[in-house]
Amino acid sequence: MKNDLSLLFGMTTVLCLSVLPFSSYVGALPLIQEEWNLTNSEAGLLFSMSMIGYLLASLILMPLTDRIGSVRIIMGSMIISSVAHILFPFIAYGLVSGLVLRFLIGAGLVGIYMPGARLVVARFAGKMGGTAMGLYVAGFYFGTNISLTLIGVLISPLGWRSAYFCVAMSCVVATPIAFFVIRRMGVDSVKSSTGIINLSVLKNPLTRLFTLSYTCHAWDLYTLRVWGPPFMTFILLQQGHSLIQATASASTLLGMLFSLGCVAPVIGGTLSDRLGRAQTAFLVVAAGTLCALGLGWLYSLPIAFFVVLISLYGFLTGADSAVYSTAIIETADQDKIGATLGVYAFSGMSGGAVGPYLSGLLLDLFTSPRNWVFGFSVSGVVGIVSLLSMYKAIQIKKSCKLDTAST
Repeated sequence: MKNDLSLLFGMTTVLCLSVLPFSSYVGALPLIQEEWNLTNSEAGLLFSMSMIGYLLASLILMPLTDRIGSVRIIMGSMIISSVAHILFPFIAYGLVSGLVLRFLIGAGLVGIYMPGARLVVARFAGKMGGTAMGLYVAGFYFGTNISLTLIGVLISPLGWRSAYFCVAMSCVVATPIAFFVIRRMGVDSVKSSTGIINLSVLKNPLTRLFTLSYTCHAWDLYTLRVWGPPFMTFILLQQGHSLIQATASASTLLGMLFSLGCVAPVIGGTLSDRLGRAQTAFLVVAAGTLCALGLGWLYSLPIAFFVVLISLYGFLTGADSAVYSTAIIETADQDKIGATLGVYAFSGMSGGAVGPYLSGLLLDLFTSPRNWVFGFSVSGVVGIVSLLSMYKAIQIKKSCKLDTAST
């Protein structure tokens, strides 16, 4: 058990260090937007391009884990991610170069995160699967959230490019640690698979429903991560702060607030071990949907109201992450886990790509400050779709229990 926990800590540390620079772009977004003369929709597209890289790479890399195993995929993806992050502050000087590098960053991310999740679930199969996945996912949230804080602290003295480079060095540190830890997991199985995507996995109704809800979750999560800091920057500008002061303050404070929510995946995963995966997701999504519908209205209220609501909202967007990842692996055909994860990751990050872009488009289409209402409320509508899918999953689970009891 002690060895299991040390390996879980190692996997979590590797993931945390690998994703540490991922939100650096978001933390520096107001400055990048001004420097590159980007519209809100272009700024949203830049972030969404990492999601596009994630979802397209998932169609290739995830099925390959059934054929060649997870270790090779993870190590190759870490190299791609490290190179792209380190190059971003040096060669990204406009929309096109930024899009190319963000695409590679997303492709590297899926090759690290999803195969790692597969190894964790395999190692901790059983009653504590949700808890173990929650701890692993917490590494993702801590890394991406503390990134905002680090960028916020470093931007003023160093400028956004040097600050980004300093944070990106964490990827280099993570690579040798990953090589040591991943090879000791001992659960990397290789099967006689074609190694290509297989849409037949969607014949499983629970796979369909958890994939749909995960897609809504990614939409909600990344919309908040991308537009939460600019929204707070907007509020601080209204109060008389300079652009660089408002940007640094928003990134630092939200990074700290979101980091406090890193326990959310652990709490959500543990709760799902007791209540059930779909039941837990339903409760979390219901509360998060209310937050999404209300956040955009806070532009004229004291900043304290914004801080309280976005803290709660940030916690809720992380609380169901481990639930979906655990559920999709548990309900998948064990010979097609990689193919199932490919479809799951592709669909999920489609939501993660479309959400920030659509919110940016709405911010451009409507007049400030009411445009923030539309920008965040669309996530509330998506949350309702997620609620319906989880309600259906609960009914299917109940039906299966009744069928089992009758036999």
